[in-house]
Amino acid sequence: MTQRNFSLLNQLLGCLLALAFCAQSSAAHERLGTIEFKAATVGDAARVISELSKVNIVVTEAARDKVVSLYLKQASVESTVDALCRVSGLWYRKNPDFNAYYIMTEDEFKKDIVVERHYITRIFELKHQNISDAANAIASLFGTRVTLSEPGENKSYSLDGDFGGGGSGSSSSSDSSNSSSGRSSGSAGSSGSSDIEVETRRSYFNAADLVSADQVIVTEKELINKNVRSEPPIYVTWNHLHNLLLVRTSDKQALKEIENLITRIDQPAQQVLLEMKIIRATLGDEERSVFDINYQTGSLEAGVDEDGNILTVPEVDLSLGNFPLEGGAFLARLAGKKLSATIELLRTENRIDLLAQPNIISANNKEATLTIGEGRILITGASTDTITNDSATIVTFELDTEERNIGTSLSIWPRINGDKTVTLDIEQSNTSLNKNSGQISLVSGLGDITTIAIDSVTASTVELTAIARHGATIAIGGMIETDKQEVHDKVPFFGDIPILGKLFRRDYSKDVRSELIILITPWISEDPQNAHVLNQERTSEWADNPGFSSFLSVPEDKHPPTHWPLDTRKKAMSLIQQAVFTKEADSLINCPESSTKSSPRFTDWHLSDSLQLDALGHCQYEELYLTLAQIINTSDTAQNLRPDLFNQGWIASQGERALLPAKTSQLVYFVSETSPDVLLQKNREQFFYGEGVLDAQ
Repeated sequence: MTQRNFSLLNQLLGCLLALAFCAQSSAAHERLGTIEFKAATVGDAARVISELSKVNIVVTEAARDKVVSLYLKQASVESTVDALCRVSGLWYRKNPDFNAYYIMTEDEFKKDIVVERHYITRIFELKHQNISDAANAIASLFGTRVTLSEPGENKSYSLDGDFGGGGSGSSSSSDSSNSSSGRSSGSAGSSGSSDIEVETRRSYFNAADLVSADQVIVTEKELINKNVRSEPPIYVTWNHLHNLLLVRTSDKQALKEIENLITRIDQPAQQVLLEMKIIRATLGDEERSVFDINYQTGSLEAGVDEDGNILTVPEVDLSLGNFPLEGGAFLARLAGKKLSATIELLRTENRIDLLAQPNIISANNKEATLTIGEGRILITGASTDTITNDSATIVTFELDTEERNIGTSLSIWPRINGDKTVTLDIEQSNTSLNKNSGQISLVSGLGDITTIAIDSVTASTVELTAIARHGATIAIGGMIETDKQEVHDKVPFFGDIPILGKLFRRDYSKDVRSELIILITPWISEDPQNAHVLNQERTSEWADNPGFSSFLSVPEDKHPPTHWPLDTRKKAMSLIQQAVFTKEADSLINCPESSTKSSPRFTDWHLSDSLQLDALGHCQYEELYLTLAQIINTSDTAQNLRPDLFNQGWIASQGERALLPAKTSQLVYFVSETSPDVLLQKNREQFFYGEGVLDAQ
């Protein structure tokens, strides 16, 4: 019998012995019983272990011919594979997703040549999100697995700044099969936690690492630090011209997560139109503030005097505090009818000066700045220089100057809240020039003293935070200034006579107090295109109605009815009837199948002084929007729900009854062609946004 045949016989005997003492096992954690291999190849041993345990074991070409002798009792599958690799000088990696072990050599583990990889290239077209922000998000979430490459350069780096925007609609992909290169290494399978422990056999770390231990257990993070990856690499680049993000990887799970990430973040940015009016109001001698003029809202009974007469005290507007405003106090409050009437009264008395009326479109959470003023040269100091020669002594003066912007500077940082209110972080700075307000004395080399007039600047800066609803005006005031005004009183005709006219004329200076008031109205726009349309509409409306009353309180619009096609109206009524007759007890609104359901998107829609509507739910079915709302009669009399009250552009509406009794409510269905909150905003209705999150029905 030859030596080769004898070795083959020993392998077969070892396999038979293993089969005799080992019970069949179907799970990797179960024990295999007693198993023995004598001079068996790793490939044969792996095949026997796989048959006994029903666990997949893959051995690379370079590792399968390693010879191993092994005897184990009551060992699990992982312990058996662990021991097999330990005694043969090999490495292994476990893939729990495929219930498989991969056995390889040390060099193969480093280079990640485990199996042939199937690489996928996916192209994402971003419509709204900045492509560099999207690339940074992928790199932050997937760590050092990601290689970011700038287009046109074979260079990996981290992105720091913005590289342009784009606005996710479509994506394409291409597949290719190729072996993993030496640039990266990792295991096949899905992405996993960075804290997964990887057991290594005969680690290629420094030999000193293995002196006091038979095995080294390191975390995946430590392996990455040693240029070893346990997961497939992800290559990311981009195309500025077409706003494309390109991703290439063999990890299908990671690619799916990236696709979901881009879908969620590629959303249009909300914008805020800040409609502003900056005015200066001249105050009377007894007036402390424009706000103080309408500070007292009425009177309250405070008992009776000794004669039985009713005593009254002023009713205090709690939004202003318990005390009248003093000069220099800074105040922000919602503008109302009283403030509107006050400003209109001052305007009729020529005490209102409109300084500016800018409209600024700002993205959500982006600062908007406005500067109104002029650059002025200020004299801030002076120096002297004496030059003496044989014939004369020359004294020169050099003035120190500084250019400053004199006027009003306004910085607004709008933040759209979940309930569609807008938080405005406002910083206002007001500067005024004091010409020749000071003097400095200079002594020349000859001992002469010269006086130079210098200028100064009076500056006041105030910061505050205010919250406003969509379409509601915030009035900011309290910036009181006092200026000197020259007054000339004279008797007509006689006051103009030379020399003698002084007897009939009086010239004097008077302190004139004025208050700077800023009126800000935020308008929320979900679509950037609508923001520009809204800006044009608001500008045109102010041109047609320049009075402040129309700006501070939105007038009631009378909308002509819209004549919809018969098929559209039938479809709308069918949608309402389906919702009414199939309404479930545990659901406020019943939406058709394959529709999108959302939470309420508006509340406090003031249809009139007595009628208020609150949305209860919405759903979108194809191109139509179905809205269920509750209409409330807040008055003490019954209200007739006339059809002309609902001429805002609804295709169809249906309620329980046409006459709504006092202090009662009922349900009303509406169908529209656009989102209900957008429809109300377009018609400039007074309402309050509600928070709603879309989810699939």
